[in-house]
Amino acid sequence: MAAEHERTAGPFIGRPMLRYEDLRLVRGAGRYTDDISLPNQTYAIFVRSPHAHANIRKIDAARARALPGVVAVLTAQDYLGDGCKPIPQVPNPTDVIEYKQLAFHANGERKVLDEPHLPLAAERARYVGEPVAVAIAESAHAARDAAEAVEVDYEVLPAVVDAEAAITSGAQALWPSAPDNVALDCTFGDPEAVREAFAGADLVVEQTFRNQRIATAQMEPRAAIGDYDAASGQYISIAGSQGVHQQRRALAGALGVPPEKVRVVCPDTGGGFGSRTYLNPEQVVVVWAARRLGRPVKWTSDRTEAFLTDYQGRDLVTKARMALAADGRIRAYAFELLGNAGAHTVSYVPLNNGYRVSTTVYAVPAATARVRAAMTNTVSTGPFRGAGRPEATLAIERLLDIAAHRLGLDRAEIRRRNLVRLDQLPYKTAFGLTFDSGDFLANMERALELAGWRDFETRRAEAKARGRLRGIGIANYVESPVGFPHERVDVRVRTDDTVELVIGTQSTGQGHETTFAQVMADQLGVHPDQVRFVGGDTEKVVSGGGSHSDRSMRFAGRLMVEASAEIVGKARALAAELLQADEAAVEWCDGFFATPASNRRLSIFDVARASAEGLLAGSASYSGRIPAHPTGCAVCEVEIDPETGVVEIVRHSSIDDAGQPINPMILHGQVHGGIAQGAGQALLEAVVYAPDTGEMLTASFMDYGMPRADMLPFFDVELAEHPTHGNPLRVKGGGESGITPCLAAVMNAVCDALSPLGIEHLDMPATPGRVWRVIQDRD
Repeated sequence: MAAEHERTAGPFIGRPMLRYEDLRLVRGAGRYTDDISLPNQTYAIFVRSPHAHANIRKIDAARARALPGVVAVLTAQDYLGDGCKPIPQVPNPTDVIEYKQLAFHANGERKVLDEPHLPLAAERARYVGEPVAVAIAESAHAARDAAEAVEVDYEVLPAVVDAEAAITSGAQALWPSAPDNVALDCTFGDPEAVREAFAGADLVVEQTFRNQRIATAQMEPRAAIGDYDAASGQYISIAGSQGVHQQRRALAGALGVPPEKVRVVCPDTGGGFGSRTYLNPEQVVVVWAARRLGRPVKWTSDRTEAFLTDYQGRDLVTKARMALAADGRIRAYAFELLGNAGAHTVSYVPLNNGYRVSTTVYAVPAATARVRAAMTNTVSTGPFRGAGRPEATLAIERLLDIAAHRLGLDRAEIRRRNLVRLDQLPYKTAFGLTFDSGDFLANMERALELAGWRDFETRRAEAKARGRLRGIGIANYVESPVGFPHERVDVRVRTDDTVELVIGTQSTGQGHETTFAQVMADQLGVHPDQVRFVGGDTEKVVSGGGSHSDRSMRFAGRLMVEASAEIVGKARALAAELLQADEAAVEWCDGFFATPASNRRLSIFDVARASAEGLLAGSASYSGRIPAHPTGCAVCEVEIDPETGVVEIVRHSSIDDAGQPINPMILHGQVHGGIAQGAGQALLEAVVYAPDTGEMLTASFMDYGMPRADMLPFFDVELAEHPTHGNPLRVKGGGESGITPCLAAVMNAVCDALSPLGIEHLDMPATPGRVWRVIQDRD
């Protein structure tokens, strides 16, 4: 094996290697939660509220329990009677900068709302689809029949689904602890400096931006299996997620047991995008029920359940104002964020990210933010790819376009005048982020060149001759990747010529089996084929933070380097004995230990075989922040058919600085996927609730618009790197690069296309109906 691998020696970092995972997955050999069945397994179907807001007067399950094959019908009273507790979601995240502090704090008497989240509604249902009972039977069909036979007596209450409506006087309160439905209300920045800047401004532009609610729509619907080992008292949860240890902490808290009594297993997972970081009610119920019944319990969501009950994304209103000088330079920026938290307080992460990164790549002298969250009769929201950063980028980039138009400036030029310059690095923003790297101007200039910015007017004229409206939009961006501030790596070099890598991140399609193997191969002088990735099981992974917020390679990469260095240090000492040389004379080069006095060479595996333990091991862990700021620029070009309102993306170009690319092919794929999701939100996607009843009107793919391959052009994507010194691999992160500027680039292009008609602004999604209507209604 060693000779075979020597023919394709490293370095492997930077190679566009094909993903090891792909053949297994495309051949149907993936193992997702629904592919798993346990002996003596039962099946669960949930009874869900048909009302957005209703008191639960009575649940009558007598007829359901009498049906053939039914094992049990359980309610919140059974759950609470067994000593179980609400899910500890911990919605208030740790601060972006000071990770030992919370992001949001009480404002006078107003506290940051953290309401108990029972997995089964006890006295009141607060959104359509909230589980109120669970039917468990010998088959899924029998469980469904039982669920349909459960009779629930509801007292229907007024519902409110819109965040702005929820905080108006007289709106129905969801929770006694928030009578005005305001979950948090915090302010940040320097209000006095902002007031002075606005008072002396030559131009003030302001606009309200609405980021509509979107469904996460992962390829794999959620599923969960619960089991209980009576002999050991261990609870077992099998479910796709974005990190087993955060799931275990929350599950243990809900069950009221120590974390050591809970084992969480995450098999292959078909998409995460943020929402699968958090524990869902169904996962808790099947584990609790398994203990109560003494048998495994399995539940698999159908797609309608996914639309109704998966944690959703965005749903943010931004009211933004910008003060500028006559030459287009920004003097101050002020904005208000109002996020729709939904019925339960699951996560305020997008609000934290959004205000922190709001000034993006621009030198903004002063800024203020007011951040609020509203409770509504909708399923809870949480992070969705970008988690506040695309929303922030949309607001500032749209305002710059509006300001450029009113000042008579070229849209690229107004950005040039405001970009943070290289000689300003390290640059501290108005909200405390510090950029250590990023050639923002060079990224923009290259993106403009790639997109043919200078020749656009020729293409606009050609389109006009065909009866089409053509527009082009630009958006610069920077990210503030944070994520859970802890990670651990354990590495074992084995005598069978393999390296075992145990790590607490969680792949949901990012290609960890490949990229992590490339890093380990270079550190230990082996081939990536020889690296075995182990994760997704709390019995095997000591600790870890999962995968979200561009954190995986930032944390894992640093720790793989440190753990490998520990192993090489141990191996060097042992190699010195084997080579009968002083340790100082032993060189480690190209994967081998050698000395100038000998022609013998020893690989890391040779040394492992000679060790007393029969392996070489190293570990590394870290708690804290590893700051890095991916950045870049996107340019989008669209054509609009004014007769139908159809928007076609005809060109999309981007320059992305994600740091050193470990695998450029995988990184390009991440960018492509982000662009597709961003374009989907900009042009098609929207979760819509009936404002009077709270019923979801878009609970299937027949009603919810999703981007398709034929609506997207070939992407002109290039990578750049202005090195960061924050981690040894110079990694910044690429999982959110495509989506972060996409909303702004697409909507700037749409509004540019409509500008000859006197239309300055349009809210997302720019559907054919909305575009056609704004054209018809123009003055």
